[in-house]
Amino acid sequence: MSAIRFPPGYLEIHPFQDGNGRLSRVLTTLLLLRAGYAYVPYSSLESVIEQSKEGYYLALRRTQGTIRTAAPAWTPWLTFFLKALQRQMRRLREKVERERLLLARVPDLSLRLLDQARDHGFLCGRQKSRKLWSIHSIRPGHCLAERLRHASARPSSPLARGD
Repeated sequence: MSAIRFPPGYLEIHPFQDGNGRLSRVLTTLLLLRAGYAYVPYSSLESVIEQSKEGYYLALRRTQGTIRTAAPAWTPWLTFFLKALQRQMRRLREKVERERLLLARVPDLSLRLLDQARDHGFLCGRQKSRKLWSIHSIRPGHCLAERLRHASARPSSPLARGD
């Protein structure tokens, strides 16, 4: 809850001449990460807020105007912020779905190459990639870029056909 309540209070203080809004969003992101909010690294909350600047400032002003009262009106800010988090989650779901659809069309060899890069951090090498390369008659030790250039020049190769 501190991550949600932080921006209005911080921005009400307005400690710097410039950059308070950006800094409050960065600090809010940090608070969300520390609280275990998992969407932050994969989908930008900053861009969601940027797309709804008018609502952001309106909710902020409505809440800030009551912060020093006996009963602060948190509802405008909480409503805006929670909706922004929902938009962020929806964006990430859409992004994941687009990636899933793209991956469904990727040839098997490409998926194995992606696995090789993820698991070993490289696509060149002799021992670790020997089995992968031997499947497609590619000599171990040659870099992927070189193999792909060579394969694209020969349409009959397994790499070019997507086998």
